[in-house]
Amino acid sequence: MSDFYTNTYNPDVLSCLANLSNDEVFTPPDIVNKMLDMLPQELFGDRNAMFLDPACKSGVFLREIAKRLLVGLENEIPDLQERIGHIFRKQLYGIAITEMTSLLSRRSVYCSKFPNGKYSIKGGVCYFLWDRDNGGDCKIVSHLDNDIANEMTRPLLEEGCSTLIRFNSAISLYRRVSGFGEKSFAEIISANDPFGFDVRVENSYRRVKPTYALKPFANSVCFYYNGWRNDGIGYIERSKIVKNPELIDTHKILIPKAWGIGNISNDWLNPIKAEYSSCCTETYLVVGTFNTEDEMNNAYSYMQTKFFHALISLIKISQNTMKKAYTFVPIQNFTEPWTDEKLYAKYGLTNDEVSFIENMVRPIELNDGNGNDAEDDDE
Repeated sequence: MSDFYTNTYNPDVLSCLANLSNDEVFTPPDIVNKMLDMLPQELFGDRNAMFLDPACKSGVFLREIAKRLLVGLENEIPDLQERIGHIFRKQLYGIAITEMTSLLSRRSVYCSKFPNGKYSIKGGVCYFLWDRDNGGDCKIVSHLDNDIANEMTRPLLEEGCSTLIRFNSAISLYRRVSGFGEKSFAEIISANDPFGFDVRVENSYRRVKPTYALKPFANSVCFYYNGWRNDGIGYIERSKIVKNPELIDTHKILIPKAWGIGNISNDWLNPIKAEYSSCCTETYLVVGTFNTEDEMNNAYSYMQTKFFHALISLIKISQNTMKKAYTFVPIQNFTEPWTDEKLYAKYGLTNDEVSFIENMVRPIELNDGNGNDAEDDDE
């Protein structure tokens, strides 16, 4: 896939197309690139930038933008497949005016006639038939492929929820757990950029990379940055931490703010038991803090349960996972460790509720809590 855009189009087929009509004029790739050269080039290094072609013909604008983003985001999202997935799911949008140009644009942009091809952007559609004067329950039908998976009559929003729970089979689980009235795990998760390292170049979206060393020095603290698993934990001057200095010398857990893809059957959170005196870049959020190391370890054990992940999945729909995604997860007593069996017993889950969790959440792949896991979830 990495060589597809650079090696396959030789010559570029999109430079050879003849116009179909006066209102379907194909722009040659060289003209497109001259136009893109006129934009601020920092855009192509910004993972939050979005691009819309409101009248796609050949898809050449989106294709050339994709090529630039693949290069511009290489340092921020080193893994190629993650980078491709982020760009094609979150940054590129197009509207075609005919079926033929829509198919041509799809083929140009993601090498497939249909969006459910081998390399396809995951997704689905929710639609509502709304009766303005009816404030009652809704009939909610879930489809899987071409079949109806299940249907249920229930409120569009459960009491106390601001998010539609898309799994009908999860409703009884949500109601049972929320009935305990416990505080939300989201309350002990930091906001984005917990230590203030998300600094940008003036008039640009490009980040200023903090200066750190790979060996400790006087008045330094441990520094978790994007890529530390490969290069080692960094060390940064304590005085450079401009936000939440009270979090530095504490027992805490770090979690990536982006992990998985929003698929309960594939996603698994790999937390990090941070060093006591430590901080991190905006890649991570802070969980805690905890009174003792034992409490931190017990919280970690809770975060490695299927129960924990199942409740996250009721909100999480994408890779981006800010503190709101943990809203339905209740806080536990962290003076003791937790297992799924213990949680199932505490909440008195039925066989159906346990089956939903066990069948939907992927098998556990534990790490040791120090970042030595099977995959890097930094981005």
